[in-house]
Amino acid sequence: MTAWQVEDWINLFTVQSFKQVTPEQLKPKGISEGAEVQVKWKARFASDSGCVVDVNEKHLEYLLDNNPCRCRHFKLAEDVRPFLAAGDSFQRHQVLAGQVKPLTTDESRCVGICDVARLLASRERTLRFTGCKLARLAKATELEGVVRALAEDREEDAYVRMEAKAYLCEVVGDSAEEQFDAILKDTDEEMRLEAVVTLAETHTPTAFDLLCTVLHDTNQPLFLRSACAWGIGCHGTKEAAEVLNPSVCRCGF
Repeated sequence: MTAWQVEDWINLFTVQSFKQVTPEQLKPKGISEGAEVQVKWKARFASDSGCVVDVNEKHLEYLLDNNPCRCRHFKLAEDVRPFLAAGDSFQRHQVLAGQVKPLTTDESRCVGICDVARLLASRERTLRFTGCKLARLAKATELEGVVRALAEDREEDAYVRMEAKAYLCEVVGDSAEEQFDAILKDTDEEMRLEAVVTLAETHTPTAFDLLCTVLHDTNQPLFLRSACAWGIGCHGTKEAAEVLNPSVCRCGF
């Protein structure tokens, strides 16, 4: 199991800022990799935390906290500009200079109120999906009616329906078996796998029990039982550890 953790600075950019700078085009990938075209924009990342000593048109001088006695510098190409001034501090992995300016901390803050109800009523599938997820995270019980309608609409996108079902389980208290049992028996293996992923994010006792039921069912395909083992681990409880320890040996994962 892989546990991802945020490490130091995260640089955020707007799509518009990338569009304003022509990137360098790299050699396309092979046909077996989809023949994708790769592009890149120049950027200089900090190897550790520190502070800027001096900046001019040709170079940027700085000190690193792990070696404050040694002044370092790097040259600035004609198409690269610095994003910090003398005296500014920076964190590891922060972009110090480049072609595309990252957002500042103040610029990256959300300044408005998200209208979840409006997202749920959108004609865009991705916005309805986002609305269901936000409604679940916000525990917005007042949106039960519209979310339940999405979950029960057979013409609705399958991913939107699953996220709506997760909301009903986590916020309203519906049984995970009632909401997800039919999907876990679907002939489409991808949908079954997506149901397990959604159950992994639905931290309720009934979601946990349903994952355990599928895990211990030897008639289920190995890929689905393996996914359930991962999903149980995502619940991160003592009960999850107790279930997984003997299961790993028995199922041969």
